[in-house]
Amino acid sequence: MVTKDDLIYELENEIGRFATPLIETPDESNLKRFRAMTVIKSELESLPLTDEQVEMLMSFYKPLQNIEAFWTNPMRQNGDKNVSEVVADYLMEGLSKYRCSKLHNNAMIEHENYFARIKKLPPQQIIEVAYEMVLKDEILSILADLNHSMDGRTVEILLSTQNPIDSIYQEWLGGNQPLRDMLKSTMASFVEQSENKLLRDYQNGAELPEYLVKRFDDMVLDNSDYELTEGFEP
Repeated sequence: MVTKDDLIYELENEIGRFATPLIETPDESNLKRFRAMTVIKSELESLPLTDEQVEMLMSFYKPLQNIEAFWTNPMRQNGDKNVSEVVADYLMEGLSKYRCSKLHNNAMIEHENYFARIKKLPPQQIIEVAYEMVLKDEILSILADLNHSMDGRTVEILLSTQNPIDSIYQEWLGGNQPLRDMLKSTMASFVEQSENKLLRDYQNGAELPEYLVKRFDDMVLDNSDYELTEGFEP
């Protein structure tokens, strides 16, 4: 697992690579960017970053330049914000996109592994699972279509699921709605029930990913009367 020290090392390398050409050919525009990147680096070093935030930043190409571009993008109207506010906004928005991408990648890996197993089956068995193959293709398609537009709750619950495609497929079996509508409804139902189970596990002391701990803590703070959804069966 990558650590904050690994991140700081990479940020120092990025600063060094950016500064090298400025030594021989100073450019006021790039000098201004360099100063902004230095301030951003200091802010990141001072923050108590979570493991997930460190992992996210390490996965991005040139994170300092990304945050500097985020800060100076005129469409975002960040002119009156200080570096702490900008970095906080970037981390929040970045995590949302990162989790969506991670969920999509997890689903892709699950799907590839599934089809690798299917290819080894005799022809007759492949025919017998053709229906399942079509359904799982459609679930992956829905996840791809909704990538970066899914609400945070759905992403976080599905991220905590080991095999989201198969879990949604198993939940869907036995339904009679139109295929795509049923799969979307099934995904929502699965997220609802999984959230309740995870919340109950958390209340019983189970260890959960940091993003779920924050979500459940916020739910309790926002609504002290929060109750598990009716009809949930542990």
